[in-house]
Amino acid sequence: MKHFIIGSALAFLCAGITRAQGDIAPDRPSESAAATVVPEGFGRAEIGGVMNWTTDADGLPGFSYSAPLGVMRYGVREGIELRAGARFAQQVGQVQDAMLGAKFAVPGEFWGDWDACWLAEFGINPGAQVSSLKGVPMLHRLCMGRSWGQLWSATSNVGWSKKGDDSAWMASVVLSRVVGVQGWSAFVEPFAFQHAGASVNLGFQRVIDEAWMMDFVYGRHFATGDVQIGLGVSFTWADAGDEP
Repeated sequence: MKHFIIGSALAFLCAGITRAQGDIAPDRPSESAAATVVPEGFGRAEIGGVMNWTTDADGLPGFSYSAPLGVMRYGVREGIELRAGARFAQQVGQVQDAMLGAKFAVPGEFWGDWDACWLAEFGINPGAQVSSLKGVPMLHRLCMGRSWGQLWSATSNVGWSKKGDDSAWMASVVLSRVVGVQGWSAFVEPFAFQHAGASVNLGFQRVIDEAWMMDFVYGRHFATGDVQIGLGVSFTWADAGDEP
């Protein structure tokens, strides 16, 4: 989970500017997953890489990177998307971790002006045999978000994850604002994990056209000073509107 701590704010950043793109708000590379699902018949790919600068318990500096990493999302029906993701460690071809999951829109008028969805993901090890769900890493989150006018948006995640015998709660809030007139947005996101402490993300995102986006994020852990920098792109690989 520590590797996921810093790329978070991009989902929110996207939430404010993707209304014009059919609410295909990207999830990667953030901890704050978008509060909307991919529309039925649409497929979305979110791919990037991260670099980590860390300090160990003895005060020695460290460096690592993961590339590529990302998630593939597809809307199987209204309000439901399926997803698969992977992270490659240090070199292409060596899978560090992978997951399968789904996201469900939460219906009802209880949420008012907020969008809401439930995210569930399950970790998989391509090299291991799974005989039962016991011990399988998993993640569950409630994702909520809304926009104010054409410029501001916000999203919040509250969730729980489990890996082996360890479990942890997390919470995040992202505030995003459109800047300029060429598809740029900026965001800030504080977030925390139960055993990992609090971090903050700052970043930018740009909508290139109706199908493509690019993003940059800088994250810093409050207590340790560990830094992570991420770059990524997202694009539509399946569009229901292209069907005859």
